[in-house]
Amino acid sequence: MTLGGVVLTVNADRAVVERQLGGGELACPSCGGVLARRGNGTARRVRLTAGPEVVLVPRRSRCRGAGRRMCCCRPGAWPGGPMPVR
Repeated sequence: MTLGGVVLTVNADRAVVERQLGGGELACPSCGGVLARRGNGTARRVRLTAGPEVVLVPRRSRCRGAGRRMCCCRPGAWPGGPMPVR
C-alpha cells in the first residue's frame, strides 16, 4: 500500500481490472472520481485464505479527481486475507 493510499478490492481476474481501469469504470471510494492506471505494486508470495501460495502483484491506481493513490487487490487478498510467506 502506498503512503496515504487506500486498498480497493476489485475483481480477481486481472484482465477485467485492466479493462475497468482503462475504461474509467472504477470509482474512487473517497470522492467518486475516475480511477486511472498507475503502475504495479511489489510482487509478493502470499497464502490466500482458501488455497495455496500464489504470487500477487497489486495494481496501483490514482484518482483523477482527488489525486489519491490506491492499491487494487483481488477479493480475499487484503486486508487480513493473505498471509505473507516467509
